[in-house]
Amino acid sequence: MVQVSQCFLQANARLNEGVCVFVYGRNSVEEALSERLSIQRLVVEASKKGKYATLVAQARQKGIVVEFLSEREISRLAGTQKHQGIAAEIALPPTVYEEEERFSDWEKARVILMLDGLTDTGNVGAILRSALLFGVDVVVLPEDHSARITPQVIRASAGALYRLPVVYVRNIVRTTERLKEMGFRVYGLDMHGERILGGVDFVFPVCLVVGSEDKGMRRMMRRACDDMVRIPTTGKLDSLNASVATAVCLWEVYKHRYGGQV
Repeated sequence: MVQVSQCFLQANARLNEGVCVFVYGRNSVEEALSERLSIQRLVVEASKKGKYATLVAQARQKGIVVEFLSEREISRLAGTQKHQGIAAEIALPPTVYEEEERFSDWEKARVILMLDGLTDTGNVGAILRSALLFGVDVVVLPEDHSARITPQVIRASAGALYRLPVVYVRNIVRTTERLKEMGFRVYGLDMHGERILGGVDFVFPVCLVVGSEDKGMRRMMRRACDDMVRIPTTGKLDSLNASVATAVCLWEVYKHRYGGQV
């Protein structure tokens, strides 16, 4: 589990105000310690020193600051009482922009991927991996109804998160309209789309929008798209997994951009 907090982190040899997340509970903390994440500190309920002695030793061996606090103090930091007496504060990669005003390279992008309502951390992480491999320049998510960056997302992205800008925006429809004013053509991926993916001649710069698996794109987001695209299948199942469908579509965009080569 995670809770967002403010911290300072070093990025590209300059000090930037950044965002940290508190991951809490034994399993989440064990996972964070096993991954190559930037852990700022480990906080442990004072009465549970013995219970978490092994994790405390692992943290200290990695040079991580360990603090012993009261149950109430940890609840305040974690934002929940279900922390099991342990939490770790992790700095987000400098490529994650929790405030859209901090990102200014929109006009440099040729391919932008928008994820509307995807909350599954595994899917989001896998999509980030595909996005990096298929040449996406920026990934955009709405602040609400979206997965946050967690150790699960970082792990599923196979390190892509550290090399790909991820921007959270307050209003994804308004951001889409702004991109259209900048010359982007917006393609929505939907199982009921009017156009078949293989027959689309993508016009760059491209903005590809993917909705959640259960509900798809929100109505206002669908209206903001210039074209709705579908992936032809046998129809023997309802639909492709969101991360798989996104990867298939990104490959088509990649082919149009690079001719299948870099």
